[in-house]
Amino acid sequence: MTRPARIAKTNRGKLITAAIRGVGRQQAPTPPPRESASPPSCDIDALGAVISTLPQIQGLNKRFRNLESIMEENQREVHSSLQDTFTQFMDRFDALEQRSAPSTPPTPTRRSQGNPVPFGAPRDVLSRWPWVDQKLVENISSGKFDIHFLPKLHRDEEPRNANVKKTTEGLHIPADGGKAQIVTGRTKMLDAFPNMVTFSSAWMIYVSIHSSYDLERGPALSYWTERLVHYYQGFEWSACLDYAIAYFMKYQNASPEAWYSTDPELVTEHFVGAKRNASTTLHQHSQSSSKKSYEESNSASTGSDVCQNWNRPVIGCKYKARFDGDVCGRRHVCSTCHEHDHRAYECPTKPKPSN
Repeated sequence: MTRPARIAKTNRGKLITAAIRGVGRQQAPTPPPRESASPPSCDIDALGAVISTLPQIQGLNKRFRNLESIMEENQREVHSSLQDTFTQFMDRFDALEQRSAPSTPPTPTRRSQGNPVPFGAPRDVLSRWPWVDQKLVENISSGKFDIHFLPKLHRDEEPRNANVKKTTEGLHIPADGGKAQIVTGRTKMLDAFPNMVTFSSAWMIYVSIHSSYDLERGPALSYWTERLVHYYQGFEWSACLDYAIAYFMKYQNASPEAWYSTDPELVTEHFVGAKRNASTTLHQHSQSSSKKSYEESNSASTGSDVCQNWNRPVIGCKYKARFDGDVCGRRHVCSTCHEHDHRAYECPTKPKPSN
């Protein structure tokens, strides 16, 4: 009996000890259950589309990088090419400057509206017209050319040599009994230039040489030359040649604008009262005669071909034009008096019926 009592006593002691230990100790509060955070909403279709296009985007990015590299390479090549071309150009330019220029008229001048301006002579003037003397080229470029030496510009040798022949103006006998001398004048220009063709041949060489030194004068001289040809179509050549000589002597050193004028005073002096060009007059007369003969023959052939319907007050012409400009083949004139301003039933010469 003693043993069970000990066991019971021991158990009661443990209970008392546990109760004593629990006094003054509060049980830790249990934390409230944490609410689980809801995951954000996501568009599955949009996400799938982005994922599916990702390889294409990466491919475009790679292509852009390749294109940028190609453009940079092309820029480097173009820059290098331009640099090489510029270098070659400068080398050639330096080589041209170092070459010695051929013999040309010294210090020619270019004239612009009356003011001489230093201008380098074209190096190929004498090579283009090798038969022209260098002194003549100098005189042309400086405005000191004598128009009576124009035959010397001819390409052919025969008309150039004709300039050597001078006209005899008289015989000079000194009062002190010295030796008599023959006085010669300038070459007769009409003998050197018997027609417009021979004059134009030498004159255009003058225009070309002068234009080589003064570019602004070329169009003006060409304009004046065309006016001279226009005068030649109506007047004899001797009057045109005298006009050309007088105009040149007056305006050789004038501004280019002066050559666009015909100078009414010189025109009146040389062409008023001048003879008409015989060949032009004959040509005009031939044309007039041909036209008159044609009109007479045409009138004779259609003299009886009067449109009778046109002359009637009600019917009128029934011809139907087949194209624009096509007209009736018969004449629309009065069948009584053949006048154009009225018809037969309106003809004033037609006798009126008596009452």
